[in-house]
Amino acid sequence: MIRSALQAEVDRSYATAEYPALAAQCRPGALPDLVGRRVLDATPCWRNTLPKYLALVAAGADLTIGVDPGIPHDEATVALVQSIGLPLDDAAATDYDVVLDCAGRYRDRPGRYGSVELTRSGAEPYADATVPVVLVDASRTKRVEDLLGTSDGFLRALAHLNVPIEGQDLLIFGGGKVGQGICWRSISVGANVTMVDIRAVEMPAGVRVVRFDDAARVRDLIAATDLIVTATGVSSAVADFSIDLIASGAHLTNMGATDEYGPRVPSSRVLNAKSPLNFVLSEPTRLHYLESSMALSNAAADWLIGRAAPGFAVRAGVQPPDPELEVPILVATMRGLSAEERGAISL
Repeated sequence: MIRSALQAEVDRSYATAEYPALAAQCRPGALPDLVGRRVLDATPCWRNTLPKYLALVAAGADLTIGVDPGIPHDEATVALVQSIGLPLDDAAATDYDVVLDCAGRYRDRPGRYGSVELTRSGAEPYADATVPVVLVDASRTKRVEDLLGTSDGFLRALAHLNVPIEGQDLLIFGGGKVGQGICWRSISVGANVTMVDIRAVEMPAGVRVVRFDDAARVRDLIAATDLIVTATGVSSAVADFSIDLIASGAHLTNMGATDEYGPRVPSSRVLNAKSPLNFVLSEPTRLHYLESSMALSNAAADWLIGRAAPGFAVRAGVQPPDPELEVPILVATMRGLSAEERGAISL
């Protein structure tokens, strides 16, 4: 009943070609160790998360949906999953076999076999974990979502809000996957980009790179730029520049999973009230960029339970996914990317 209802909803919005890795996980035996297991999935609940739920249900998992008020979600999709029989998490529940987390929101309620964390922001909350925590962000696969998908969502969100970028001066804090992607796409539409990071990072020709600890220069850049985006993955990362940011004439945006501006910068001063800018859209990240990360999250859950069998051992603490889990996902994903996109993510 739940599976057929989920499939019908997915089919209403997406062709199978848009989620090849998750579609493969819907086949019999694809995730064998999830059969009958209690799984809490706290992936941000949007319509394009439905194929992820579908794969877990098809595997035979006893699925519960986690909706944290601190993580953006779509109320209509939350109501939909409830209407077809998927329960929402009860804060008193502590008996999940595996928790699929986002931004470390469920760090105090890990799964019996461990947790899977989607984001870089979520690594810090799990730093002292006493169970295995597979960090999807530490994978090659996550570059598809973060570098290509998040940057695509950033540009679509600016267009949605009528914020210009062509010919504008853009200041990016954070040269990781998300920052690299925003840099690449922004250059392609004619923005003038400066990157600020705590370390020396390699960027495309024409992009200025400034050290975060060169405070005087950073302040000058803040005062002179048109558009600022934080993409460090660190809470309150730019809090030391709060006064400068508030006083600047720039549009302030955040693309991290947490508040990177800090409490002294009011939410009203940042587009989308400090939530990731792409979450102003009905589809924050297009499914064909997002589905590979969601498929790896599912595969890691199956892997954690399977490695609990005699003869296997999984160490406690945060760790990257087993590289073998990524192979079929990347093979499926690469077919749907353009040559330029494949080059951008360096796969």
